[in-house]
Amino acid sequence: MSRSYNMFIRVTGFNKDNKNQIQEAAEEEWGGLGDDWYCHDNANGVQMSSGADGNLCGGEGKEEFSDRIVNAIWEANDGFCHVEISATLLEDFPCETYSFDERDYKLRTKE
Repeated sequence: MSRSYNMFIRVTGFNKDNKNQIQEAAEEEWGGLGDDWYCHDNANGVQMSSGADGNLCGGEGKEEFSDRIVNAIWEANDGFCHVEISATLLEDFPCETYSFDERDYKLRTKE
């Protein structure tokens, strides 16, 4: 069964020389990240992040995906860097529905 997710990936403390390799490794594991990487320096050093929607297939769960992508990123970095992955299940996303009828219109417009 395929499950639809948004995966947001943040990488800090990486070797700047390996930036492109890290991005390519992450993109290989989670298509759609592409050129949408946001990179900046802050008080904690250099950071890059990206997110994309996609599907986990073949019974793979969020935990297995996270293990797979962090291993690819560490290999591309040629060592440790901090990796944070936020997985949002898109199929069961909290939703609020607001419906307004003619009575609501009249109450709001004083008609």
